[in-house]
Amino acid sequence: HIGIILAIESGLMMFTALAWGRWADHTQHFKRGIGISTVGLMVTLAWFSGAETFGDFVIYGLLRGVFMTGIVGLMPALALANLDPDSPGTGFGGYRRYGSIGFLFAASIMPLLFADISSMALAAMVYVPISYWFVNGLKDPVAHGESVTPDTKLSKVPGLGFLLAALFLANMSEPGVHGFFNTYARDLGASVEWVGIVSGMTGVIALLSLGYMGRLADRIGAARLLVYGFVAQGLRMLTTSFITDADWMWVPHLFHGFGWAGREVGTLLLLSALLGKQLRGLASSLLISLRMGGMMAGSLLMGWLAETQGYPVMFRVIAALVGLGWLALLIAFRLQRREAAVRAGG
Repeated sequence: HIGIILAIESGLMMFTALAWGRWADHTQHFKRGIGISTVGLMVTLAWFSGAETFGDFVIYGLLRGVFMTGIVGLMPALALANLDPDSPGTGFGGYRRYGSIGFLFAASIMPLLFADISSMALAAMVYVPISYWFVNGLKDPVAHGESVTPDTKLSKVPGLGFLLAALFLANMSEPGVHGFFNTYARDLGASVEWVGIVSGMTGVIALLSLGYMGRLADRIGAARLLVYGFVAQGLRMLTTSFITDADWMWVPHLFHGFGWAGREVGTLLLLSALLGKQLRGLASSLLISLRMGGMMAGSLLMGWLAETQGYPVMFRVIAALVGLGWLALLIAFRLQRREAAVRAGG
């Protein structure tokens, strides 16, 4: 039942993320979209706190699938619209760091403060609106005097298809960062406490590295940072496949800085630059949609591989898929450079 609910939620998020992004780009009312989604998320949490039956949880999955993407999809786009255009990486890296602080708080502190999930959901319902109070002080893109006519057609973006395919393949590896990774650690004999400590490393590393990745993107470019991120993610999966002692399960997480934070920052900055100012919402939402789609496909493939071939083979196959994504990424950048050369010569 849990798998069905998660599949419904994830599948819905693939489409609602794009819908919120398109709506925000068309209306330029990013704050309004985030406000509507915040109220919707409060309703979702209230419903979840009282859910008991399978039907109740299905409704929760549907509500979360609709409203969560309106927040996580539009907030990064709104942030980019308000950051210094001369150093977007530095600004976005600093902004995204607060997401890691929230993740650490929800994963580590909330369970200590509340005895059950229902109480945590009600507490979250109360403090979620505070986030909108901070957002309300920002300016929608239209407030900067920008035209509401999209300045980029997707069909005209060179190499976009290869880029999106690359991102999808990389996102297929995401279930191997926590879910399947932690299960493999338990298979190797790791205690629940050790799994928790190792898993918590990712939040700490993200918190420490996001700001640096943003500054690095400004210095070397989002495209190059993304190339490094793909290499790191592939090595992360490959390294995991060769570990046979649970005491060494912390080693693959050393790639988290470039493998996750670098890809996170590089992807949004690159998509935003390629699609243009007036498609910020779509750029940010594409990131969410590709992530959910990749994770769904990755979960299905990894579950089958783990059951039939074992975890080491599973991680190696996923590493190969990330490598295939890396090749698609290089092709996308080659096509972009060729297009830029033609324009410069023409």
